[in-house]
Amino acid sequence: MTRTPPQNQCVITLWRGYGAARFYAQLQDREEVFCLSPTFRTWSLPWQEFKPVQHNAPSVVAALASLEAELLEQGWERMRRAPGIQVV
Repeated sequence: MTRTPPQNQCVITLWRGYGAARFYAQLQDREEVFCLSPTFRTWSLPWQEFKPVQHNAPSVVAALASLEAELLEQGWERMRRAPGIQVV
């Protein structure tokens, strides 16, 4: 029986600072980032209540779409979400 080695997979994660956020891609099981989205505003002053990023905000959608387009241009392929993986 011949086994094919697993293909490289990447994960897209959200980084959030005090006033801006961006998505980044890194190889699964590695910490190095190899692709970044444009930043988008997430204004929240330190003394204000923390509010989650709205997934449907135009700037969020545009930033994620930009990162996905860059990854596709680099030759990455979209995979279906694995069972048990949650988007938070």
